[in-house]
Amino acid sequence: MITYASSWAVLGALKSKLLNKEVISSLEKTKDFNQALRILTPYLEYIPSSPSPKNIEHSLNIKYIKSIVKILRFLREDFYIILLLFIKEFDLFTFKVISKSIFYKKEIDRSLLYLDLPFLFFSSKMIDSISTLPDLIQICTKDKLLRKIYLQAFEEFNKDKNFFRFSSYLDREYLRLINNNLIYLDNETKRILKYYIEINILIWIIRLKFIHKEKYPYFYIIEDKSFSYYQILRKILESKSVKEALSFLEEELLRKYKKTQTLQEDNFSQILKDNLYHFCVSKKKPVFYSPLPYICFFLNQKILLQKTFYLINSIYYD
Repeated sequence: MITYASSWAVLGALKSKLLNKEVISSLEKTKDFNQALRILTPYLEYIPSSPSPKNIEHSLNIKYIKSIVKILRFLREDFYIILLLFIKEFDLFTFKVISKSIFYKKEIDRSLLYLDLPFLFFSSKMIDSISTLPDLIQICTKDKLLRKIYLQAFEEFNKDKNFFRFSSYLDREYLRLINNNLIYLDNETKRILKYYIEINILIWIIRLKFIHKEKYPYFYIIEDKSFSYYQILRKILESKSVKEALSFLEEELLRKYKKTQTLQEDNFSQILKDNLYHFCVSKKKPVFYSPLPYICFFLNQKILLQKTFYLINSIYYD
């Protein structure tokens, strides 16, 4: 349940009074995936024929996108923009999955993709016409944000043909657009989105340092000292193990969370402890995508939490 997507699924179920506190309590306590799946099944938008944690996460993310689409029309412009940019993260993820499949000459796993949903760029019809990276690039020129993000990243990818770096280049370019005011955002929205991407970049750096054994893992990701987590970056670069590096990041996120929130949950520290390690790198190789940086981002951003829960509580879901 430590993902923002599943939180939306459960909150939606609570709103419609389909899920009571006793059920949620049992869900929190269960360590059996199949039991948790049975409890969550009524609230998932899509149930795969062979359920796995990966597919369940995808289902909950679809639920999340649809929930946000429902509330976008009620928002004032600044919050509308930031939620729209979060939704576009799913386009960026789809772009990464497709390009990775092409690069490694593997069939595209459609069960991972986010297609044909409101506010998302990619569609099922598009996928049928993509067989090479130039095909993908040509299609992406039709989307303003994707075009801005991939342009420089793809140029560098052509030099080194390193797909893992390519994924980190994409995140770096997203951050560059924000820092250079190439996407219009008010200061508060810019700050929130900037922190969100920077947390993801720190995860990339940890992977590059410990798994890919890069000597200078941050040079081509972080461009200038506008990076907000420089103190944590320094600790990560000096750390001796993956767990130690991730513990520094967890501690910082938890510190910011405690400073801004009043959650009455004594075991929250224990919930967060080692979760970044478990989700991001514990499988001996980089996990291509992990939701944990995003939930950590949400937890340490007071203004976004306040706005989001206000909207959840004030809008009736059909």
